[in-house]
Amino acid sequence: YYFVAKIRETGALPETKYSIGSGMSQLIMKKGEKYHYGAMASLRETKVVNLGYKGGSSGVSIPVVKGVRFHVGRTKGHVMKSEQLIETSRGLLSATSNRLILTPVQGYKPLSIPLNKILTYSCYSNGIDVYKEGREKGYFFAIPSSGSVEILGICLSHLLSE
Repeated sequence: YYFVAKIRETGALPETKYSIGSGMSQLIMKKGEKYHYGAMASLRETKVVNLGYKGGSSGVSIPVVKGVRFHVGRTKGHVMKSEQLIETSRGLLSATSNRLILTPVQGYKPLSIPLNKILTYSCYSNGIDVYKEGREKGYFFAIPSSGSVEILGICLSHLLSE
């Protein structure tokens, strides 16, 4: 409610302090950039996953000599694939005055999305889905706290309307 009250009072998002967690990379802010809010999140992207091979055959097997057979017929099979959300990174998802930034824990990749490149976003009870210009698939940020999802949604709504 602090964010909503501050927006109503001043017409601007409150600026907060950035604090780094243990095992996390340092967030490098650009000149004049303001930090508004951050929450722990995991980046999940849609990836094609191979589930295995499924096939069968039909036809006749003719014995030629002991232990050797000749197969006549056809074999039909295909690779089983499925699209799934796979975790590709995790860390602190931050909303700044210029960007949406995922500052990763060690061993994961960082991500920076300029606000002027965001086409659309959707808030859910378990995270935020963000679509960026020039990219077909969206980024889904899974966030364990629904309160954090709401605050990030408020921040994005206000920042994108400016």
